[in-house]
Amino acid sequence: MSDIRSVSGRGDARVEPLLHETEERLRRHNQVLVELAKRQAIHAGNLTEAIREITESAARTLELERVSVWFFSPDRKSLRCFDLYERSPNRHSSGMEVTAIGNPAYFRALESERSIAANDAQHDPRTAGFTDSYLRPLGISSMIEAPVRHLGQVSGVVCHEQVGPQRYWMVEEENFAVSIAELVSSAMDAGERRKVQESLRHRVNFEKLISSISTNFINLTPEDLDAGIRDALAAIGRFLGVDRSYVYLLADDQQAVTLTHQWSAIGESRTEARTFQLSNFPWTMGRLLNLNAVAVSVDELPPEAAPERALIESSGNRAFAVVPMALNRALIGVVGVGTSAPRTWSEESVALLRIAGEIFVSALQRNRVERALRSSEARYRLLIERMREGLAQVDTNGVVQFVNDRYCQIVGYSREELIGRPGDFLLAHPEDATLLREKLALHLRGVAGQYEVRVRRKDGAVIWMEIGGAPVADAAGNIIGAIGVHDDVTERRLAEQALRDSEERYRLMAENSTDMIWRSTTSGVILYASDACRRLLRYEPAELIGRSVYDFIDVADREEVRHLSYLIN
Repeated sequence: MSDIRSVSGRGDARVEPLLHETEERLRRHNQVLVELAKRQAIHAGNLTEAIREITESAARTLELERVSVWFFSPDRKSLRCFDLYERSPNRHSSGMEVTAIGNPAYFRALESERSIAANDAQHDPRTAGFTDSYLRPLGISSMIEAPVRHLGQVSGVVCHEQVGPQRYWMVEEENFAVSIAELVSSAMDAGERRKVQESLRHRVNFEKLISSISTNFINLTPEDLDAGIRDALAAIGRFLGVDRSYVYLLADDQQAVTLTHQWSAIGESRTEARTFQLSNFPWTMGRLLNLNAVAVSVDELPPEAAPERALIESSGNRAFAVVPMALNRALIGVVGVGTSAPRTWSEESVALLRIAGEIFVSALQRNRVERALRSSEARYRLLIERMREGLAQVDTNGVVQFVNDRYCQIVGYSREELIGRPGDFLLAHPEDATLLREKLALHLRGVAGQYEVRVRRKDGAVIWMEIGGAPVADAAGNIIGAIGVHDDVTERRLAEQALRDSEERYRLMAENSTDMIWRSTTSGVILYASDACRRLLRYEPAELIGRSVYDFIDVADREEVRHLSYLIN
């Protein structure tokens, strides 16, 4: 019995330090894992920083020279090193790759085992395939490979590598390696969440940018258009992180493009007038003329684009994206961006340029229309103001809406005194007011007409006004009033009255004369004969009308009379 106790005592003495050592290792491992789990980098979604902290902590905790994290390629035919930490030089690196073709046993073990604890890595069947190419050159003798499982499949592996003498892995060390792999999986989850959040935030900012540009151009005046385009190019350039953004417009002869607007990240706001011949860019322009976007790095240009590549690089561009600006399916210009470094362009970048191009085209076209309209309105107003006739427009109630200068001169009132008042206040006679209302009613039914009324000028003088009135319609074809061309015909009316008075006096004189009076054409056809013809010729006046005067002259005297008539005429 005493011998058993003695042996037992000696056994307890050997086991107790081992248990204590194991407990210390477990405590240290748990402490490291807890500290890592609290690290901001792991939860913030910064995968690169998180894995760097994980590999450093694992190497220090297990006292290893090398710890690395590898991820499967998209086709799962190889593993690529995301981060390798070497403890002695305190160095991180990446980029190495191993394929499944030469190491099938290793890749099968990753899929089926919780971990690969290879005490003799160069002879373990699961890892021996790496001996000549990887393990022996680097002096690696032992390994713990912990698969990284993510979203239901093995996404990668954490490699814990012993350099130098072989190492027998404790269970607690193997468990620690597995926990390290689980932390990598957690960091991947956080990274994907961050990507989703950044993608959503980016999409929201993208839509805000489009909305802002579109809203700014809705009520942009022609005078502010150039500044508006430059501001939009600046917003696009900053959003895409490029060095420059620009707009080129096609010349009228369609043989060249001219730089009209640009933004530069270095703060250069001045736009130099630069013109390029389309013939210098056959490959690029061939696609743009077919309304296709071009988004490439210059290194991706085909051999046939070599001449234009040199021109593009001379402008400081190593990558560029341009989209066509089209009106009615015809190219009118391009909007684009460029960088001084190679770059891969996303579909979103091209989509942003397309949307901006459509907004620019709409604004440029609206600007052209508005300028043409303003020019037309200026010519129309000039024509109206230089008319020798007066022009006035009234609404459906006969209230004056517009008058030109000549109208004001005719009636003696200023514009301010006329606009807003019923037009009939100028009429001098009630019957003319009735006539004016009747004519307005006809105009409102779409009927034009001409008439004359008497108008009292501001100085009290009454004048005759001839009005050529017509309906006025809005853009929808609805009649909204009438417009009239007004002419002062007072002198003509006075002349007509004087003529009528003169003719009346002539008729009275002719009818009461004892001598016969007639009027004939130059050929002698009688047009009028006074009443004296009854007494002198025994003919009624009506019997003479239309007959030749020479019928009533003796033959012997006819030639003399003809000669005298010729001299008179």
